[in-house]
Amino acid sequence: MKHLSSKGFLKAALTAILALTATMASAMYITATYNTFGTYDFTGKHFYIIPADPEISPKDLEFKEYAQFVSALFKSSGAIEAQDPALAEVCVMINYRLTDHSYVEVVPVPIRDVVGKVLKTEHTPDRGVVTTAENIYGTVGYEDKVKEVRDFRRVLNIYAFDNLDYEDDPDMLWKCNIISDGSTNSLQYALPAMVYQIINHAGERISKTASVTIDAEWGGYKAFMKAMDNYPNALFPFFTMEPNARINYIVRDRNLFRVTVREAGPGKRYIAKDTYLWADGISYPLVSVEYAKWDGTTRFKKDEVSFYNLIFQGVPEDVKTFDIVSPDKFEWRGIIAEP
Repeated sequence: MKHLSSKGFLKAALTAILALTATMASAMYITATYNTFGTYDFTGKHFYIIPADPEISPKDLEFKEYAQFVSALFKSSGAIEAQDPALAEVCVMINYRLTDHSYVEVVPVPIRDVVGKVLKTEHTPDRGVVTTAENIYGTVGYEDKVKEVRDFRRVLNIYAFDNLDYEDDPDMLWKCNIISDGSTNSLQYALPAMVYQIINHAGERISKTASVTIDAEWGGYKAFMKAMDNYPNALFPFFTMEPNARINYIVRDRNLFRVTVREAGPGKRYIAKDTYLWADGISYPLVSVEYAKWDGTTRFKKDEVSFYNLIFQGVPEDVKTFDIVSPDKFEWRGIIAEP
């Protein structure tokens, strides 16, 4: 058994608590640091994605999945994915890796024992003055407990090159480095959340650290993933309706018309059941709402950005401009949806 001073014990206990807190937090958040270099307007530019690692095949299923997230990043900023690399103005190269920094931590656990006694005096009607001794307990030492701490570094690097420059080495148009440290070793779990933080910002200069909450209740992440599933048919008008709300995605899915709305808190939104889409003199009903309350109030916390979907039925493919009207609640006029 090792003995420890009171200051030493408090310091060791605080270290253990902070380590435990960090482990718990990593299970709920994906935190990443973003550094990008260069500025470039990708609007209307065609791009294609290939691995930056010669050991990774473009046909590798893992690469294809991660390339989908990166494709979403560029599409959200107005770029168009090309099926033929010869027709693309931009070549995007990506690499990703996972490094294991897990370690075994020795945590001090206090040992408590009797360190003294105190006399307690009571006056009782039948026995008079009664004196009893009570034990005083304190920390007399500690013992070591071994705990494995899972710590992984996830890295995603994105490089965009000028695909039309044939004379010399291609010019790099934009570079993005994303680093995320946490307790999960699943790139499949972490990469979409890492990319999500800079969606709409491809081509911009960024230096920041941000966290994303990933749990069953976070509708924004689900809405984002659903939009990515429909990217071949998704449009990105980024129509700003209010200071805290805008249209981010429009997806035509068979006879359904899904509109993804981005809300920044603090604030609240009430979506009435009689909300409708108005286009060319015809109204189209709202048939469902995803990740927000239908005929109820959804609240958005301060510094929180959330996404939800409004799904309308029967909107023709040739609709270019439309309104969304929620009677007595809100009206969003003149939303442009061009394929």
